[in-house]
Amino acid sequence: MSGPLPYYRVLESKLAPLLSAHGFDLLSSFQVQWYNAKVAPQYKVLDYGRGNTLGIMVGNTRALWEPFLLYCRDQPELLNVEHPLDTYAERSISAAVDSCSIALPHALLMVGRWPPEVLGQTAAHVSGLAYLSHKTRHCLHPKFGPWVALRAVLVVDCDGPEAPPPPFPFEITDEATCGDPSVTELFQRLSRATEQASGEADCGLSSTWRGWVELRDTFKVGREYRYTDQQIEYHYTKSKELLRSCVDSLGGRADTAACADTA
Repeated sequence: MSGPLPYYRVLESKLAPLLSAHGFDLLSSFQVQWYNAKVAPQYKVLDYGRGNTLGIMVGNTRALWEPFLLYCRDQPELLNVEHPLDTYAERSISAAVDSCSIALPHALLMVGRWPPEVLGQTAAHVSGLAYLSHKTRHCLHPKFGPWVALRAVLVVDCDGPEAPPPPFPFEITDEATCGDPSVTELFQRLSRATEQASGEADCGLSSTWRGWVELRDTFKVGREYRYTDQQIEYHYTKSKELLRSCVDSLGGRADTAACADTA
């Protein structure tokens, strides 16, 4: 007879539906110590003095786009903040964590902040969520390929998994995806162009983002889960004009429509 589920599994089962409702449909647990062993000292995260500390990686596929747009429609002030999607992610993930009423010490670290709170790609790799390519610096999910984004790591003062995740499938490793020299050449060319344009908005991506999409499109795994064109463009450009246009296309607020139906 199997014993009770370890606490990290129980917490996963509580978090998963709460996060998924807001478009954050990827979740993977790991030991913080696995992550800390791979990063420079300034990027290590707290481990509460334990030998095994739980970390939970949170990410999303294209499933994020519609809930995000609906939230912007119903909370239009979000369109006026500097980074609407980052704000939405922090609000939604924080609310999900709070709803779990975790009695143990814990901390939510958001990916993408500067200076970094956590290196999301490394955390995703050690958790088994996505393979980090050392030749293209992209994370590849076994099912969704490059069409994923990394949002946060929850660290909890309890045990994480005992055993590391299984090896990644061969088809998403560098050996399989970067056999054609043109792939790494494209990455190197884009890296140079983005660095040269780094004086522009958003670290030069505003002028090179279509090339980065071309690089993502070279990966075979996950092609059927490619982001929509609007989601891709916003992912790279963070265009407020595009976001407003997408939100406007949704029509009026859901509660307003409901009132009209009962009038």
